[in-house]
Amino acid sequence: LTLCTKNQKCLFGRPNELNWAGAIVQEHIEKLQTYYHGVAVDKYTVMPNHVHLIIRHEGKIDPDIPQIIALLKTGVTKEIRRNHPKMEIWQRSFHDHIIRDQQSYEKIWLYIDANPQNWEKDCFFIPKTEKE
Repeated sequence: LTLCTKNQKCLFGRPNELNWAGAIVQEHIEKLQTYYHGVAVDKYTVMPNHVHLIIRHEGKIDPDIPQIIALLKTGVTKEIRRNHPKMEIWQRSFHDHIIRDQQSYEKIWLYIDANPQNWEKDCFFIPKTEKE
């Protein structure tokens, strides 16, 4: 799964150096598997303007993946808006891909793992401006 920030704005810090907002996202991701039975977060990374996750589930889960992502986004947004009430966080929807075999799983896992080191080559990369 890939979740993007509104207008691809860099809100979560730098790769491997999350700011307060990125730490909130990370905290909510890590709590997912405690909230939903049968759901595990196998791998994730929080990037400056997007998040990648591999979510594994066993059998039918309730709520389903789109509902879990909606609840994740809502929880993050509510917490961030306690101190920044007008801040827009997320782009609508998310990109998902069903992993069907071990080879595909390993390729995606490695991509997520290397994403912070490859930030400047990432399709979501936005160079800093002089004002930042």
